[in-house]
Amino acid sequence: MTRKNIPSELVPKSFLYTPLYIAASLGLYPERLSSSHIIFDLGGVLLNLSSWSMARHVGLFKMLCCMLRLRHKPRDLFFKALDDVDLPAIHNNNVCDESGRAAPKAMLHWFLGAVTCEEVRHAVDRFVDNNQQQYNRAEKTFIRSVVCSIFDPVLFAQSASINKEGLRFVLDCIAQGHKVYILSNWDAESFYYLKLRFPEIFELFDGIVISGHAGAAKPDPAIFYCLLDNYDIDPDNAVFIDDQDENLKSAELLGIHPIKCPKHGRFFPRTDFSAVRTSFESWYIERMLKEHQEQRRRRYPAF
Repeated sequence: MTRKNIPSELVPKSFLYTPLYIAASLGLYPERLSSSHIIFDLGGVLLNLSSWSMARHVGLFKMLCCMLRLRHKPRDLFFKALDDVDLPAIHNNNVCDESGRAAPKAMLHWFLGAVTCEEVRHAVDRFVDNNQQQYNRAEKTFIRSVVCSIFDPVLFAQSASINKEGLRFVLDCIAQGHKVYILSNWDAESFYYLKLRFPEIFELFDGIVISGHAGAAKPDPAIFYCLLDNYDIDPDNAVFIDDQDENLKSAELLGIHPIKCPKHGRFFPRTDFSAVRTSFESWYIERMLKEHQEQRRRRYPAF
């Protein structure tokens, strides 16, 4: 894909004061240092997903009344329903949510593009109807309401907002000549509407691979190979920025340098892109110095 040119008013100036620019001004840039490949996750990194917007769609009062009558933790109840639906089992499911918990079966099928949003909603409806004794009225209402909110591609896309610090870092990377990519576990239907919401953002990237199109989901190495092969990326010259440890470990095993995107705050966690920026600059300066030393050795070989 062809990256759209960045409007001049969006070109950041902050990179002029980074250690990368200082190193270059001191003559530490090698003569032929190729640009690096920077791979970003979406949810929890470049995008913030708001559960409040989906709750407003259901109705805050209705949702609160349901939650007061639940006999289990809301996430436990929701995940169990998605895991018990009548869908084929998927082995080697290492896909996790942001807390490190294994993704339920229906959600994994959804990530992989094996089922549509509508099919997930119908599967959950059938499961709840066939297991009336397992849930009280509030629990059935809660499960159906959350499922209809998440597995509605338009609503799910509308719940996303751009992480401004993440976007600033992407623009900095482009301004420095690096190539940027997206690698995310995301279904194809809501991703279509997500691109309609933020066309100017997605046009910035040199390549995009999502699980709904690739048929594989992180941390499966197959989705990493899909990105590496499609865009001719050298793993030794690439970094991967994600918020989940399992995904980062998988990238590291393939030779890609992992950078964790941490979050701070207990009730309203915020993504810390200053830590991401520091980690990337440290990696890049180290690589730059190694390349500089290699060029010196080639120019002045020892006799």
